[in-house]
Amino acid sequence: MSSLALTFDRSDDISKPEGCNTRGIAYRWNIFATHLAVVPAGAEVLDFGAGSLRESFDLVQKGFSVTSVDVSAETLNEYKRKYDWPANGKHRLVANLDLFAALSEFESQYALITAFDVLEHLADPVAALQELAKHLQDGGLMFVTVPNGWTLFELAFRTDLMIARATGRKLPPGEPHLQWHSPGQWKRLIERSGLPRHADGLFCQHGRGARATSLSNRRTGGPQGRHQERCAGVG
Repeated sequence: MSSLALTFDRSDDISKPEGCNTRGIAYRWNIFATHLAVVPAGAEVLDFGAGSLRESFDLVQKGFSVTSVDVSAETLNEYKRKYDWPANGKHRLVANLDLFAALSEFESQYALITAFDVLEHLADPVAALQELAKHLQDGGLMFVTVPNGWTLFELAFRTDLMIARATGRKLPPGEPHLQWHSPGQWKRLIERSGLPRHADGLFCQHGRGARATSLSNRRTGGPQGRHQERCAGVG
């Protein structure tokens, strides 16, 4: 049995491109499934802030060549052992406390970048999106989810973090949320990055809510749809 504390273990969840099963609530992220269909087979994909590797595993299964980046090599390797990876799957792990320094190690330009529940952990989400965009191919896509900071779950999480800091309880690198925004505030923040949105939707109204957005590095004049769905939580 592992002695490593896997604080946010989502390895048994349905991946975000396919749906979500957090807290037993299953529903579709149609926004991601629709856009994922246009990403070329075998394309290079970056899972930025890969966490439990749930989405990385799903993307490798779909035949993409996936680079998973996060802060802890130990945690990434522990999660990697939880999955039955395809024998011919293309997947590499990259760990660095400075996530953007990790990106500088590679010349790759990605057809897809995922940043699921990552921006809230970063000091400057706008700069982060702009930096990630530099690694997108022309016409590439970025899938993003962020929590709704006004939910009871996030307020409780914020209180727990305040207690941890006050009592000196050690927090794993990258765990604390540095951003606490409502869906509207996240929308405006993402717009400041200059990346055009293909769609803007799927934010939960209860529990651990999130906004899900598909971004592109090219301008588009297409419609921007919105879909809202009640749920107990996503993540």
